[in-house]
Amino acid sequence: MKLNINVLKQIFFLFVLLSLLVLPYFVFAQDSNTNPVDRLKNVGSGDNGAYVEANELTLSTIIGQGVNILLSFLGIIFIILIILAGYHWMMAGGNEEQITKAKNSLKSSLIGLLIVVGAYAVWRLIASQLLS
Repeated sequence: MKLNINVLKQIFFLFVLLSLLVLPYFVFAQDSNTNPVDRLKNVGSGDNGAYVEANELTLSTIIGQGVNILLSFLGIIFIILIILAGYHWMMAGGNEEQITKAKNSLKSSLIGLLIVVGAYAVWRLIASQLLS
């Protein structure tokens, strides 16, 4: 039985619509004692609602978190590249051209990882001295 593309589109649309309708109930998952309607009634009352104190989130902390996430992501990418280079070296089967290619890739990945770790160290120094 072959499904028509229109049927697949309708199923996908139905799935998206149902997920959008159900998703707001997961926002209230942290408090199991009250239902969502009671929590919505309390929003305007000021009891943990509209007049909650603001946290100390500043532009420098947002930038700092962004830089930390970016450098962590780059570190993960370079570690994956190192693992892939090692895998290619193991699978070279004695072929000198592939071994040389894997060695060059491993060297480049290690240099990239060292640059990322150095950038992270410099960033931590700057963040601790200037942004605090």
